[in-house]
Amino acid sequence: MDGKGITPTFIFQRESALKCLDAEVGGGIGSGSFCCDCISWTSYFALGGYYLKPMCGGGRLGGKFRWDLTIANSYFFELRGHYDHVKSGALQFMVGINFDFSPSSSISNCEAQLKRRITQPVERADIIPLRRYDE
Repeated sequence: MDGKGITPTFIFQRESALKCLDAEVGGGIGSGSFCCDCISWTSYFALGGYYLKPMCGGGRLGGKFRWDLTIANSYFFELRGHYDHVKSGALQFMVGINFDFSPSSSISNCEAQLKRRITQPVERADIIPLRRYDE
């Protein structure tokens, strides 16, 4: 063989998710309306921390925050950040639209607020930290 072409290289390794303890405390920090009280907005802020523990060696302690702004119960902007001594810090944002398929005319304002709290999505880590084990 003359050495031309592509030579496949296989690297076998195992990965496992790090054990994690994650907690967050938050609440609404403001609400109001604009455009002649036709469009409402709400704001939410949460602060928390996490601890990642590998199978052996020292763990990783970090802090995080989350802030979101919802306009007219449909449009949202979210800002997230975290910091730890291993991966330093990161900041990310998300913009989106929520679609509500339930009929809103049959629900009172109080019931709508209760429904929004009960059906608030569970926050999960976007990226699962992994530990690699070389074989």
